[in-house]
Amino acid sequence: MRKALIAGTALCLLFGALSLVCPQTALLREGKLFIKGLTSAAPAYFINGVAYVPLTAVQKLYDEAARSDGKDVYLLAAPETPATGAGGQPASDSPISPRVKEIEAECFRLQNEFREGNRREALALDEGLQFVARKHSEDMVNRNYFAHNAPDGTGPADRKRRYYPRLFGGIGENIFTMSGSYLSRSTAEIASIVVKGWEDSPAHRENMLNTEFTHAGIAVAMSENTLMATCNFSPEFAVIDESLPDVTEVGARFKVTGEVRGKVPIASLEGYLGIPDASAKCPVPDGTRSYTIGGCFLKAKRAGERRFEISFETNKGPGVYEFQLGQAKEGKHSFYGGWKILAR
Repeated sequence: MRKALIAGTALCLLFGALSLVCPQTALLREGKLFIKGLTSAAPAYFINGVAYVPLTAVQKLYDEAARSDGKDVYLLAAPETPATGAGGQPASDSPISPRVKEIEAECFRLQNEFREGNRREALALDEGLQFVARKHSEDMVNRNYFAHNAPDGTGPADRKRRYYPRLFGGIGENIFTMSGSYLSRSTAEIASIVVKGWEDSPAHRENMLNTEFTHAGIAVAMSENTLMATCNFSPEFAVIDESLPDVTEVGARFKVTGEVRGKVPIASLEGYLGIPDASAKCPVPDGTRSYTIGGCFLKAKRAGERRFEISFETNKGPGVYEFQLGQAKEGKHSFYGGWKILAR
């Protein structure tokens, strides 16, 4: 049977969108962790459904992440860290055939041609987004499904957090599949079918022409009978150079470096640290004697034309800290939800 399909709906919302005016990060709850009949001696800290736990009963699982369904907690594999490619961007962890590379490159070219023909700026290729897209395309082929959400319920925002956590910014997604005799066509014909399918679908077309998006990555996975294509978009804000830890000690110091992306003026960049103690005071880094309560503004130092560095400490007691990046505009502060760190 011949078929070429796009998803019934595209994800047009920007997952991880800006939250307004210094959002607080709270420890959601504590609980006991049960793994194969064992109970952790210390409470588990549950953050957005993920538990960070000292598994003293199972030493080899110490500090690994787990997910809860409300009653039991199941171990997850440690987040997968993409290999580093040119420019510090993630690279694929598996060989990509020349044919697949040609299809991906032509899809990207055609998509930008479509944008420019509709008076939109071309999207920049981000290998990190392409890695996220590749993991989804490969997963759809390997587990034989076609949807934005995987069988385990994880979606684009989950994949971004797992495979590209250094990116601060939202994410959108288009997907496409084809099979049968379509796969025997030339790489140019296949790419044209994929992009034309997105163009002809209102929701996918909206993603392709979204003026907020600045970067994208397209990845294709093929089996003998099926092709899956994924495009991930983002209105990129910033990318940090190195991952932060999920667990640390109280009083640890960090210096975060990175690059401002997209349409963000580096002069407006600032950081924010959500802290576990809602009553703790933080001095405002503007030379005055002002303080904030329950969270800390962080000063960004310019380290190049589009580069920055920001320092912070986990010195407001044990619990969950969240490092965020955002900007001040017209007296208002807005931040992208960021990296959660458990200090103990």
